[in-house]
Amino acid sequence: MPSLAASYFLIVLLPKVKGHRHFIDLTLDLLKGIGIPSKNRTPAIYLWADEQAWVGQWLQEMDFKVKKIVAIHPGAYYETQRWLPEYYAELIELIRRQTQLDVILIGGAADAKVVDDITIQG
Repeated sequence: MPSLAASYFLIVLLPKVKGHRHFIDLTLDLLKGIGIPSKNRTPAIYLWADEQAWVGQWLQEMDFKVKKIVAIHPGAYYETQRWLPEYYAELIELIRRQTQLDVILIGGAADAKVVDDITIQG
């Protein structure tokens, strides 16, 4: 049960979700519910200037040949929310076989084991 202070801000009721909809659409509906229209569904990664510099240097050192890279973040807070490592390995192989794109695995320290497991599969 939310506290009285928290419930003060819960004043907008949104319609019940019907059918299967993508998480992005559900989230954008939350914004619409409070009067903020948004139609942009394009995912983006925002980096600080020092992060951009580090990534630029890393990509140069790794000698990536293409400008576009597929970055896969296989981590999730709950293990049940993750694909099996062999599924990620199969996806990476499919991307490499059917496109001219490079694939990198990204994540934090908590994701190191799952990244290793995927690498072993591939």
